[in-house]
Amino acid sequence: MTRKTIVAMTMLAVGATGGLNAQIAPHQFQIGPRAGTIGFDNSSGIKRGGLLGVDATYYLTRGLGIGLVLDLSRPETDGSFFPAELSFGDTTFAYEVSQPLTIVNAQLQATFAFNAGRLAPFVAAGVGSYRIFLDPQVADGPRSFSNLSYSLGGGVNLRVGESSGIRLEVRDHVYSDFDRDRLNPVNARFAPVRFPELIPQSVAAKSTIHNIALLLAFSFVPAATF
Repeated sequence: MTRKTIVAMTMLAVGATGGLNAQIAPHQFQIGPRAGTIGFDNSSGIKRGGLLGVDATYYLTRGLGIGLVLDLSRPETDGSFFPAELSFGDTTFAYEVSQPLTIVNAQLQATFAFNAGRLAPFVAAGVGSYRIFLDPQVADGPRSFSNLSYSLGGGVNLRVGESSGIRLEVRDHVYSDFDRDRLNPVNARFAPVRFPELIPQSVAAKSTIHNIALLLAFSFVPAATF
């Protein structure tokens, strides 16, 4: 799913619900634990994985809110990007080496909600940092790296009570200064030499990758106001 699709879905939701009454009042928090799936950029060398997260948004006005969002995912690397070969005389064994990753993404987020009676569309954008933790057994010890991250997305919140709702959202998680080679657990001694065609040639590495997440959340507004 592309960024154009995200924008189109959001605009469609806005057009369908623009005439309904407001739901979120100023000076209220909205909290949203969520779960879903994230598909990583084809060039990243990371397979699709599950995602868990939570966000807390404080609404300055009836539609504009700021807050924090934290996401955690546990995907695996795609071993076809990280081949290895072991040679014993005239015999060579080829392997695809993969490893589990832990990815933490924390951001400061701005949200604009087109408040509605039961169906409220919203758009959101964030900036923060992602950190990728490699598997310590595969990487011979604890290793991780981090850089700036950005996000852009939107969705619809369906109210199911006076202060709670179910939220569906699509979001583009952008990782900057991404280096696919840092995910490679293969020692240089075992890089393909006899069969260099094992090294993927068709998918060039990128320093900026776009990762599309589809999330279902339970959102609620605590009773206390500020």
